[in-house]
Amino acid sequence: ARHATERGWWQDFGDRLPPELRTLSDHEDSALAITNFENAVVPGLLQTPEYARALISTTPSIPESELEARVLARSRRQLIFDRQFPARFRFFIDEYVITRTGPGKQIMSDQVHHLLRMSVRPYIEIRVVPDAVGFHAGHKPFKLMEFTEIKPVVHLENQTSVLFLERDDTIAAYRKEIIELGKVALDKDRSRSWLADVASKLGEERHAHRPAAIFELEEEFLE
Repeated sequence: ARHATERGWWQDFGDRLPPELRTLSDHEDSALAITNFENAVVPGLLQTPEYARALISTTPSIPESELEARVLARSRRQLIFDRQFPARFRFFIDEYVITRTGPGKQIMSDQVHHLLRMSVRPYIEIRVVPDAVGFHAGHKPFKLMEFTEIKPVVHLENQTSVLFLERDDTIAAYRKEIIELGKVALDKDRSRSWLADVASKLGEERHAHRPAAIFELEEEFLE
């Protein structure tokens, strides 16, 4: 309700963005809580522009002429983090997402440091699912969005289609999956430490000493 009369950022793009993306952004704007699991790429809401550009450029279904508009749109979606009253965000990310260097080490280093900066915000929980746990409940990416006055919605996406699921039994199944992910994922503090280790290994010395780096990030955000 707080944002019901606000102009959507996507309206500036006219018809250059697919209706599925505008629908997703509508839901993200209205949600009180968002839980996202990803097993292959960094969640879109947490991607740096460079990471997003490298990823989107490899998607055959997206014309090259739309690349920069898509990157900008992804960045605009992240404005929901900076609201006065942001939603609660919980991200489960497979270890493989962080350790792969598909976009190159420099881009991935910047991306991991961005995850660290976001992880110190009190309304954002980033949890890593370590490879050591083996197979687990999270088989495919999904996003569960919860609201005040409408039923929860699960968002699923693949190369050529998008689904918004609302059936009670479907929502219940994904809630169970989230519970199981919570059992195998590192807690938020251990996940942050794990990310700091990866960041230092990727060559950014400013976060090489984990505890100091984390405290500096927390102080920077609190200021």
